Formats: sequence, structure tokens, C-alpha cells
Amino acid sequence: MHFIIGLVGLALTLGYTLTQGHTSGFNGVLHVPSLVLLGFAPLCMTVASYKFSELGAAVKSVARALRFSPARSRAELYESLTQFAAEVRQRRPARALEIASAARHDVLRQLGPLVVRQYSSEDIENTAQTSLFCMVSAMKRSEDVLGTLSRVAPATGLVGTVLGLIALLKDLSRFE
Repeated sequence: MHFIIGLVGLALTLGYTLTQGHTSGFNGVLHVPSLVLLGFAPLCMTVASYKFSELGAAVKSVARALRFSPARSRAELYESLTQFAAEVRQRRPARALEIASAARHDVLRQLGPLVVRQYSSEDIENTAQTSLFCMVSAMKRSEDVLGTLSRVAPATGLVGTVLGLIALLKDLSRFE
């Protein structure tokens, strides 16, 4: 479905650009059909290339990266770990599990129950490695989506530039 939507969007974008590119005037700074092509064609090509869930994950990753603050993240993790460790030491597993499940950090949410249930350190380490590998894989997939978008944009920009030059040369032929 995403492929069809991407292709239809690309066809509409190209159709608009081709029909309006020759009739639209060039004002010396902006050529609207070229901007439409540059703005929408890479997005349509990316929609055709990736599933909607992957696109949504990429958008969430970008939003999360824009909101991320290392200092705040460290402080929150320190606070959560301190509270979690205090509850485990005082032998209050229910409260420790509540703290782990409410933590903003994925690793603490996943490993907290294993610590409370007293899994071996090897099991906890293996689970941590697997969990981090899954998180990194998801980030790499989002990076691939954004990389595709960045590779497609210059090509469509070049097409838009050519269309703008054609419009410019066409306007030069009318020396009014």
C-alpha cells in the first residue's frame, strides 16, 4: 500500500511540476514548481521505499533526538537507579518494580524485573546486550530511512533546477 501511495504522490508531484513549470513565471528568486518538486518528490520516493511503521519510527527518532538532553538524561537515570537500588536493598520488590516500570530509560525498564527476581549476572548481561542490540538496530533502520531521503533530495533538486532553467530561458526569449 505504501508503495502505491508513494508512486501516486510522485506522479502527482511530477504532473504538477511539468504542467505548471512551463506556465509559471520565474521571478528571479523562486520557481514554485521546482520548490514543489524538491519538497514533495523525495518524501514520495521515501514513502514508496519504506513501510509506514518504519517512517513513523524514523519521525519518532528524529523528534526524540531533538528533545534529548544528555545532562537531563543522566540526571533522570541517576535518580531512577538510586531509587530502584534503595528499594531493592530494603527488600521492597513491588516498589522497586514500580520504579523500574515508570523509568524513562528502556534498559532500566527491561532489566529492573530481572534484578528484582535475582537472575544471575550472566543472564542480566546477556539480556542487556540483546536489548541494546535491538535498540541500536531500530536506530540504524531510522538512519537508513533518513539516509534514503538525503540521497534522493539532490537528484530531485537537480531536476527542479533544470526545470527552472528551462523556464528562465523560455522567459528570456520574450524580451518584453
